[in-house]
Amino acid sequence: MLLFSTILNIDNYLTKDEFLKLVIEWNQGSRHNDNIITNLMWDGSYNQKFGNEKVSLDFKEYRNEDILAVRYEKKLDDGVIWNTDYIMNFKESKMSIMLDRSFTEDAIKGTSKNQKYSVI
Repeated sequence: MLLFSTILNIDNYLTKDEFLKLVIEWNQGSRHNDNIITNLMWDGSYNQKFGNEKVSLDFKEYRNEDILAVRYEKKLDDGVIWNTDYIMNFKESKMSIMLDRSFTEDAIKGTSKNQKYSVI
């Protein structure tokens, strides 16, 4: 379920490296410890994934289109999955941000062990 979406203009000074540094700073500076990806060591490449099965940060470069995409994913014990996507189009100087929430099959069936309600 899409909860938020926007497209923003970006300045030409924002490079791929600077963008990824900002994403990493955002994650590492979170006030919520369960959002932080521990041992995140970026080596400067644009196609990497960090984290574990509960929380992850994925970088993908689409070089021919001069696009860099980042997905932050957090899976909760009750079967809720939160995704935040940042897509930078450096050719067009645009940034797309999307926040969505989905559910595992267990959450939809209402069988998750920690679930307090059922989803219809």
